[in-house]
Amino acid sequence: MKFNLFLLILTSLIAVALGRPDVVTSKIRSDAIGLYWTTPDGVEIDLDSQGIKWRLVYLNENTALISPFEISPTGSFVQYNGPGERLNITKVATNSEDFPPELQWEIKLSPIQITPPRFYICSKSDLSQSATAVETGEKKGIVIADNKDPHGQLWILEAF
Repeated sequence: MKFNLFLLILTSLIAVALGRPDVVTSKIRSDAIGLYWTTPDGVEIDLDSQGIKWRLVYLNENTALISPFEISPTGSFVQYNGPGERLNITKVATNSEDFPPELQWEIKLSPIQITPPRFYICSKSDLSQSATAVETGEKKGIVIADNKDPHGQLWILEAF
């Protein structure tokens, strides 16, 4: 009887552990201009020389939700807003299991074989649109969705 109870508890714990998404904490740096993702106003995604940590919550092997690690309230995620538009932070219900594709990002390894590896961060809403670094001034920039600048779309994830 005790052994059966032990097996039931063990099976439940394993099921819970396997069902939890993987979480990676990382800074996100542009390979093209060397600037990092940040969100000084908590709304729009900018680039600067310091950056902040981001939380990538993997829903499956390649798809993740991205949120600011240090400043975000629970349920704040990076959102795709259409071609050529800036990425921003939006808040959704934290108990949601079905996140809209505008909040989901496909993290694709670049075929370029160098270390550290480079990644494309593509919107699940439109896989032809990738997060793209756009320099706006001295050591500053913004992140937009675009499909025209392959070099500006390469990102380095600096994990902690």
